[in-house]
Amino acid sequence: MIARFYNNGFLFLFVLVLFFLSNCGSTSKKNAGPFADCKYGKPTAIFNNEIPTVTENSFKIEGKEGLEKVIFEDGMELEIIQSGCNEVKQELFFRFKNKKFGSDFEMMTNAVQQLLDLGDLDEKLKAFTFWAQAVMKKPNTIKKGKALEVEPYTFVTIDQIDDQDDTIIWIILEQRAVTNQ
Repeated sequence: MIARFYNNGFLFLFVLVLFFLSNCGSTSKKNAGPFADCKYGKPTAIFNNEIPTVTENSFKIEGKEGLEKVIFEDGMELEIIQSGCNEVKQELFFRFKNKKFGSDFEMMTNAVQQLLDLGDLDEKLKAFTFWAQAVMKKPNTIKKGKALEVEPYTFVTIDQIDDQDDTIIWIILEQRAVTNQ
């Protein structure tokens, strides 16, 4: 039965909504500040130092964004920007030190692998696995720097930033508001 729901996308959307909601805190209107009127509330940290392989973690709120920096045992650095009030957007920046990718395919493959690796770290991070699987289901339609709709109103964008000897893979996960047209 779960396979049937997953194949129809319901399980995928359910997990994504839970992931977004769990990472946007439930703050009372009194204490919410700039997030008082936000559907998803105030962003909260995704990672903590109790997750295996996380050696350093910091989280802060700047304006209407949550900024998180994570360093893993293998030296991989991840920065996450959570934004959106009624539409949720998470931008993940993976820094590959002293690495250049030979092709867009190699970069995309590494991006998907990073999402899979995050999903394997902890049960509460499994949503990253679903994002990776959504991209893998549409390998011929995802293009570097272009948003791919993986489910209705749910998009993934994968791009890269060259920074001297390093390459940063930039993954945008977003759920856009339903519009009445």
